[in-house]
Amino acid sequence: MTSREKVCMRRYLSLLCDRLGEGLIDVILFGSAARGEMWPPSSPMHFDIDPLVLTRAAVSEVEEDA
Repeated sequence: MTSREKVCMRRYLSLLCDRLGEGLIDVILFGSAARGEMWPPSSPMHFDIDPLVLTRAAVSEVEEDA
């Protein structure tokens, strides 16, 4: 992951923690980023990160959209 992508992921995780609080169990990275197969630097697409967000209970549509 590039430093910019890491900053984006940290911000995303921070927002999840703020919004879900104790309802957030874990965030698991999977897909190409987890396998170390990110897009090459020459590609116009650079950010392809797939997080699996685990919560204690189902979230409302409003929470999901946010």
